[in-house]
Parts: sequence; structure tokens; C-alpha cells
Amino acid sequence: MAKVRVPVDWMARSYLPPVCTRHGDASTTVVPRTFASRPPGWTLILLVTPLLIFALVALALQKKVATRLPACNRCGKERRTFIASACGGWVLSLALVVVGAVVTSGAALALGFVLLFAAFVLSFTGDSFRVSGHISRDGVWVMLKGVDDTFAAAVDAVLYPATATPVPASTGYQPGSTNILPGV
Repeated sequence: MAKVRVPVDWMARSYLPPVCTRHGDASTTVVPRTFASRPPGWTLILLVTPLLIFALVALALQKKVATRLPACNRCGKERRTFIASACGGWVLSLALVVVGAVVTSGAALALGFVLLFAAFVLSFTGDSFRVSGHISRDGVWVMLKGVDDTFAAAVDAVLYPATATPVPASTGYQPGSTNILPGV
């Protein structure tokens, strides 16, 4: 997976290549996403004060851009699989807690709570197939992580177009010359 810098203005207008950001396939749909800037480092001092003050200051200083990322059919399938497995984990763990409480089985109840914690963690951290990113401190770039190389190359091709430089005419190899490099 590659990383790519995309101008915030492009993201705000959804001016992106029609290539799936995750897989590099032709996009078949778009997915709404919002990227935000990271809070400045000095705001960590506010962690010693109540968490509410930190959250308010971090939100006040945050830059955001809403966009729609190109996506393919595989993205939708992976998203549905994630949601199904997360929901299945919640249902299984809650059922185990209820069964453990009804049957008064300490082992089933303990396992149910462990699985409940695992389902909670999976719900918030298991969404790893999504492209992630943040806005740079200057507010000009969106730094995307986890994008496909094809998408990154398509963005870079527009941002940094190859300039045509004239190639000097070659004189070819001259017999008796000590220089074997053509054109030199």
C-alpha cells in the first residue's frame, strides 16, 4: 500500500481519478468520507486538565474536508463482511453473557464478557480496509494512507506531469574513437 498527498481543494470538489483508492480497479461508486487535521502537539498539555477542555480546543483547531473517494465492488463487499462479523461478534458475546447468567455458569459468563470486549475492540479498530488520512498542518494537503499504487500513480501523474526534455541527436559510434557512449 502506498501513501499519496492530495490537495485539499481536489478533495473538497471530489476531483479524483476514477480509480478505486483501495484496490486500483476502475471505480464503480463513490464513498463519502471526511478527513480532519491532527491537533497541534501543544494541545497534549491539555490532557492534564479535564478531557472536555482538550476535546473542545482540538475540535476548534481542527480543519476538515468532506469528499467522496472512488471505490469498487470489492470495497462494498469487504465493508459488508466487516459489518456482518462485527454484528455477529456482538450477538454471540451478548448471547453467551445471557446464557451464562441464566445457567449461572461463571465460565460462560466470563467468556461472554471477554468476547464482548473483543467485539467492542473489533467494532472500532477492525475497519482497517478503509483508506485513512489526515489534513496537513498548513491545510493544503490531505495525506492518504493505504491507497493502491495505481491510484497514487494517477494522482502523482496529474500533480507532477513529466516534462518533455529534448534528447540530443546521437552521432553513433565513430570507429577509432575511445568514447563508446553514443552522442558524446
